[in-house]
This record gives sequence, structure tokens and C-alpha cells, in this order.
Amino acid sequence: MASYQAWADQHDVPFETTFERARTTLEERIARHGAIEIHCLGSILVCRRELQ
Repeated sequence: MASYQAWADQHDVPFETTFERARTTLEERIARHGAIEIHCLGSILVCRRELQ
């Protein structure tokens, strides 16, 4: 998400607030479901939290 900072700055989007909200949301979903999938036009990321 950090790559979107330049775009956010150009469009007056509060990047840090948006980034922290996304982090919180992702952490909650990973904790609940064990994984998330993010789909976009350029690629697909599959993220999993490894249990220790």
C-alpha cells in the first residue's frame, strides 16, 4: 500500500489514516479467517498468517 502514497498526496487522501485503517482491517480478517486474498488488475496476493 505504501506505493499509493504519491497518489494519495496528489488527491488529498489522508494516506497515514487510510493505511492504518487498512492494516487494522487486514489484521482482524487474518485473525478471524487465517488468510485474505487481494485481487487487482496487476496481480493477486494471497496472504496467510503462520501459526506458531
